[in-house]
Amino acid sequence: MFIDNLLWHGYTASKNVPAKYKTSTDYIRKFNKLFVSQKVLKTTILPVGDGIGLGIKLD
Repeated sequence: MFIDNLLWHGYTASKNVPAKYKTSTDYIRKFNKLFVSQKVLKTTILPVGDGIGLGIKLD
């Protein structure tokens, strides 16, 4: 699985998020937590560009 934009201009790790990006940043933060907590996947988020998520299904 390949997912783009998980770091969202660095806003997902920032306390200072512009108001116009707050809602989308909150959703991406929630998605990231859900993504990395999956027991059926080996996951990582790479700090390349706006963040790339990789997930490999475990047997």
